[in-house]
Amino acid sequence: MESAVVSSKFQVVIPEGVRKKMGIKKGQRVVFEPEGKDLRLIVVPSLLDLEGKFPELKNGPSRKELWADENR
Repeated sequence: MESAVVSSKFQVVIPEGVRKKMGIKKGQRVVFEPEGKDLRLIVVPSLLDLEGKFPELKNGPSRKELWADENR
């Protein structure tokens, strides 16, 4: 388990080992989720990370078809 210190500006640096293990990249968004007296840090995947993860959605309507429906 790794730890960090909260700065005077309430900033926390995620330790390098954790960043590497979780694949966190510079500029990536994270979410803080309080759970009682604990705090969870959830890494938000980028759209590129999600590419190909949901093959069942590939056969859905195209963007063009969706936009056409919105303009009706």
